[in-house]
Formats: sequence, C-alpha cells, structure tokens
Amino acid sequence: MLPVHKTIHLEGPPLTTIPVGDHYIIMDNRYTFYYLDKTTLTLSHTRKIAGMESNLHPYHKGFMGHGHTIHLPLAAKGTSALLDVGEGMSKKATLTWHSADVETAAFSPDGVYVATGGQDGRVYIHHVESGKLVTSLPARPDSVSALRFSPCGKRLAAATFDKRLVVFDIDRNVTVAKFETESVVEALAFFEEESKIFAACREGHAAVFHMPLGEEVFHESKKSFADWPSVIELSANGEIALVATRQSRLYFIRLNGNAVLHEVSLFKKGITLLRLMGELLFIGYDDGTLEVMLIDKYLKEFSVTNHLKNYEDARKILLRQPFLMLHPSMEQF
Repeated sequence: MLPVHKTIHLEGPPLTTIPVGDHYIIMDNRYTFYYLDKTTLTLSHTRKIAGMESNLHPYHKGFMGHGHTIHLPLAAKGTSALLDVGEGMSKKATLTWHSADVETAAFSPDGVYVATGGQDGRVYIHHVESGKLVTSLPARPDSVSALRFSPCGKRLAAATFDKRLVVFDIDRNVTVAKFETESVVEALAFFEEESKIFAACREGHAAVFHMPLGEEVFHESKKSFADWPSVIELSANGEIALVATRQSRLYFIRLNGNAVLHEVSLFKKGITLLRLMGELLFIGYDDGTLEVMLIDKYLKEFSVTNHLKNYEDARKILLRQPFLMLHPSMEQF
C-alpha cells in the first residue's frame, strides 16, 4: 500500500509548490495559493489573485516557484509576472518580451535567473530580483515545450515542438549542444555532473542526451512509457528519475543505463505535479487532488534487512513502498 500521509482537495489542478517560512505554498491552475502548515500539513488559509478570468491549462508549465518568488503567466498575451510571496504578496516585475503566450518557465537552482519559453519559439532569461532581461536564445519556429537549468545554474536546456533540444551556456552566451528528439520533450533534467540530459518525450520515449566533451554529440532512447509523460522529479542523489504520466502511472528510472526499475499504478489519473521536499513527495492530479507521500515510511525495516544482507526481504519492502527508492539510503542498497 502506498504511503499516503495526507490528501488535500484543491479547487483546481496543483501546478507547483514551494516551502516558505512555516508553510508549503501550493498553486493551482485557477491562480489560487494554498498555505499548508509544515508541521500538520493542514490548510491554514488561501489567497486568490484577482482579475484572472480564465484558468491555465491543467498541465501548464509556466506556473513555477523558487525561494520566495513565483512566476506566473498573465492574461495579456506574452506577459508574465514575478511575485514575492515571502511576507504577504507583492509584484516584483512584469515580463513583457514574448509576442505570444508564455508556455513554460524554470528557475536556476540558486534563484538568480528565471527563464521563460513561449508559443513564439523564444526563450528569455531574466534576473529574478530585478526582472531585467539577461539574454535570449536563438528563436525557434515552434512553441517551447520544456526548460531546465543545470545544477550549477550556468546552462539552460530548452526543448521545442519542432522536436529540437538545445543547451545554452549563459556565461558564454552561446549554444553548446543541439539534438533532435523522437517526439516532443515534455520534461527534462541534467544528471551525471551535467554531462547528460534525461528527457521524457510525449510519445513514450525516455531519452538520454550526452553533452559534447570533445567528441561528437549523441543520444540513446527507449520506448519506456505506455502513455503521455507529464512531469519528472529527481531523487536527492540525482540517480533516480520519477516520471509521471497523464494516466495513472509512475515510473522509477535509473538514469545510469536509462532503465525502468519499477512501475506504479495509482488510483487517480492525470498527474500534474511531482515535488520532492525532504521526506515528503507531493503528487498532484488534474481533478484538484493533492497527495503527500512519506518516502521514509518503512525506512527502519528496510535499513535493518539491508544491514543484515537479507536482500529478498528488502526487495519485498521496496515493492510495498517503492518511494524508498528516492531515499538516500537506497544508494547503499
């Protein structure tokens, strides 16, 4: 049985979450902010942004947060905003460079930059504190489908609907790698000290792209997913990717070798959010349900069987509670 610790019902599909002070703030596609007490995971209050008459798509990738800052698309074409939600809520900047709707966004891990991708095929990189434009990537003829910064925050991977993936070096202001993909990239992440990129593609491919290290760039791909991937989250050690789909499946992928370790079928379909924060895993669905999983449940039993080298019983615990695969102790196993 999956380790569901808390189930919360929101008005709309949850799209992102960030820890701020004593709360986890959850944002849904209806521009509503839900404040969950970190200790009890109970809802303390909500806030809704006024004037937003239409809802975002249930799988929209432009509602993102980092630190005290939230990026969200606005009603006017091509515009988005940066909000400070540390104490109260205030607008930091309005971003207006896009000529078409903003489709996706990503923050650098250090919170210095935010990148936005639009239906105009443009990617713009801004300073978070000022909102000022830093640089932009060469335009593509089709909409941007996914963005992700490298762990050091100096490189940005950008995928577009014309089945292209580029990696841009911000300090050098140059594209350092270009790839073709089997289908549209829905989500991606850097791994192995930023030398590789893992991508979950719309038609079910799990692809690994190798960055150039003096040799010709290349990639490997497998048809790993039975339906449309929606979001991914990496384990703390960066060795396991958890891939969710628009149906009810979760896949555990070992990045080294691009291999499916395990597959879980949930009771609900339409996964819109995956976020690992410490021992908690947040899973959101397109019907507005938010589940909070305890990834360390049964950790003591697992550690004991592992220490005693009783690997058969350890394997049984993992089958019962697969989210232990995301726990740092999994590396020892």
